[in-house]
Amino acid sequence: MADDYRVILAGAGELTPAVVERCLAILKRGGAVDIPSATRELPLAQLVVLVWHRETVVGLGAVKRIRERYAADKGTKSGTPFDPKTPEFGYVAVDDDHQGQGLSKKIANLLLENNTGTLFSTTYNDRMKSVLRQCGFERRGRHWRGVDRDLLTLWIRDGTRRDLATRHQLRGSLDYDREKLPGLTLPERIAYFEWRVSRVAINPLERILATEIEPTAESSALLLFGVSLCCAIEAAGRFLTGGDDFPLQAFLARYMHRDFGQKKLGADTYGDVLRKHFRNGLAHGFAVSHGGFEGAPGQDYFRVRTVAGVDTLEINPTSLFDDFAVGFESYAADLRKAAPGDALLVAFDRVFTRVFIDGNWR
Repeated sequence: MADDYRVILAGAGELTPAVVERCLAILKRGGAVDIPSATRELPLAQLVVLVWHRETVVGLGAVKRIRERYAADKGTKSGTPFDPKTPEFGYVAVDDDHQGQGLSKKIANLLLENNTGTLFSTTYNDRMKSVLRQCGFERRGRHWRGVDRDLLTLWIRDGTRRDLATRHQLRGSLDYDREKLPGLTLPERIAYFEWRVSRVAINPLERILATEIEPTAESSALLLFGVSLCCAIEAAGRFLTGGDDFPLQAFLARYMHRDFGQKKLGADTYGDVLRKHFRNGLAHGFAVSHGGFEGAPGQDYFRVRTVAGVDTLEINPTSLFDDFAVGFESYAADLRKAAPGDALLVAFDRVFTRVFIDGNWR
């Protein structure tokens, strides 16, 4: 019963050797944590939450101490550099015999109530990903292979973005926010733009990719995922160019894989193929005209295959998503670094005003 559980912050002296040993046993059974590292780091954590069932610890979670080299390494591997002084959120685990009681969410909530700043986490575990999504973390950048060959991902809960939303009473929905957006400074507009793209494109596409698309089976969600991702690339390109023609190719050329501009299938570059056969085919005919989305996470990005006598391009959906996620992070970083009057900022602000404030989608 839920009443039998106590979810508490561990106070000074509560992480006794016996409690730490019990926590490590829970983590080891979960199988998603490097135990030698946890043995060192758990006693040094900034915050630790324990779940007690009567007299026994049955769950835990922590905000770990700052480890700058470790954080910088994760930023590099994900393609999404972030402040290396950001603390890590992790070790959220519940003993197998006590799962199904909503304890992971309670652990996470108590940790986040006591640390409202920016936090990061890395995981390959589906249960942990679900907890992170529910707690406002967003997946950032690309997958990478861990030491055990698992595909890891970076997740960040952006305290700056939360402050922006609170300060201006923003909800991330244009219908509710539009009248407040003219008052945002240019850096705040960039932050809102990042929030909006994450909320309506990157986060839901990540969920579809993770939960609806099986690499070895045909999925009705795959083409929905594909057309949405192609439209997201094109929309980002419109902000990049200020609304010029062929914004999809512009974003591909500046922020995504070089093969889109350098490799060709017949007379068309891979970027032309993505626009003509993938984006246009899906938008106007419910199908990729030639080629398709094929491949599991970690497999080749591109593959050329002859189908019915026609050379076609197959694109790995996970690679395309990762490429856009990293490319968008790079674009946002360039916006933040740009000097006033820079053409990149001028184009962005023009489209932000036209689309987000004036509601003019052309």
